[in-house]
Amino acid sequence: MTEHGAAIELGRGTDAELVARLNLFFKTLSNVTSRYGRTSTALAGADLRHKDGYALRLRGVSTLETDNKKKP
Repeated sequence: MTEHGAAIELGRGTDAELVARLNLFFKTLSNVTSRYGRTSTALAGADLRHKDGYALRLRGVSTLETDNKKKP
């Protein structure tokens, strides 16, 4: 858990594999968050268990489309 309350899931692996995942994450986090107009403090969670990357949850960013029209 980070100081801002984000949970980071590392998964399994050797110490070297876990360090490599963390290094990639920290190296690229500011680039990814800035694409969404956020800073790293918007991080709600990160899943580093993926082989070739990671998944993020950012506060204020959704993948759902919002439709303000009421459906019948």
